[in-house]
Amino acid sequence: MTLRPWQDEATSATTGDAAPLPALVGQGAGDIAAAAGSRKRVYQWIAPCPAGQLPDQSMFYRVQCADLSRTGIAFFSYEPLECEEIIAALGTTDDAVYVKCKVLENLPVADECGPRYHVRCQFVERYDAPVAHPAT
Repeated sequence: MTLRPWQDEATSATTGDAAPLPALVGQGAGDIAAAAGSRKRVYQWIAPCPAGQLPDQSMFYRVQCADLSRTGIAFFSYEPLECEEIIAALGTTDDAVYVKCKVLENLPVADECGPRYHVRCQFVERYDAPVAHPAT
């Protein structure tokens, strides 16, 4: 597994220690957006979707979420995404919702975490069944 600079190995997105977004099943968009907009570190799983091919489990990795709305997601990456589409696994591991997203932009930013990219994506298609469950 590749260690990502934004990951904190002492926390787990599935235990609640890293302040993951609430499960999307039965939750209002306001609750989800409030969690993403708070000062807590919120992580979601993404995987590249090159040439429209669905990713397998090993391709998912965690990113720090910057914003989540009804129409899309924004997150931070230490490298610009080179693919045009990704799959995002939103919510908790057991109740994740899988969404294909179109990458709209990779904006370079420099903040207390150092140089990185603010990636903004638009939701395209929701999958009712998991396409590939991220490893925990």
